[in-house]
Amino acid sequence: MQARRAAVAGTVAIAATVGAFLFTPEHRIVGSNTVAPFIPVSDLGGERQQVCQEIPRVPDGAGFVRVRAAADSVAEVGAAGGDPSGFGPIADLRATIGDSRGPVTSGAVRDQDSGTIVIPLSPETTTLTDARLCVSSEDAAPLALFGELKRPIPGVPLDRREPAVSVTFLGRDSETWFSRLGTIETRYGYGHAGAIATWGVWLSGLLAGLAALLSLWLATRGGRRE
Repeated sequence: MQARRAAVAGTVAIAATVGAFLFTPEHRIVGSNTVAPFIPVSDLGGERQQVCQEIPRVPDGAGFVRVRAAADSVAEVGAAGGDPSGFGPIADLRATIGDSRGPVTSGAVRDQDSGTIVIPLSPETTTLTDARLCVSSEDAAPLALFGELKRPIPGVPLDRREPAVSVTFLGRDSETWFSRLGTIETRYGYGHAGAIATWGVWLSGLLAGLAALLSLWLATRGGRRE
């Protein structure tokens, strides 16, 4: 009986987690600079109040820009394992996007927890090429921005990699992972031609569900034998 209750409780917990993942709305991603927020790479604060980098293409319709930051220097955050959650709040963080004409859109947030930060933009972006994005702060406290170390051009030695801050552009509308299933199925099919094609992703989900049911059944049977 105890094993059966544990199996049911585990199944309910897994179902709740999967349901929360599938149906929690979040802002739709409309583009990025193809840099992942793996490690702290750029210091902000003190004498350096602004970090700017080139963005080859800014997508149309972005109402937010998402970055990752921690309220301390790159050295301190790196020494702590690169996890921003152990650091204090960020008092002020701003983003400005422009091109050769000057600033096109900007936004700011205040008193945000260290970690993933979403900055609203006003107005929404229009498609820009050869744009420039600057992240700044009016607070003198040190900040670490996350990204990757990238080669400026192909063929440059690894020891000459330069820091690139991760930037993701988000639309104002929200969507869930459940609403993206059709898109996921289509894109999965692009990379898996032939016999498995697009239905392979559904087969994977079906097999995972059957495996979960089988595990639950085996656990309840064990409970009965006891």
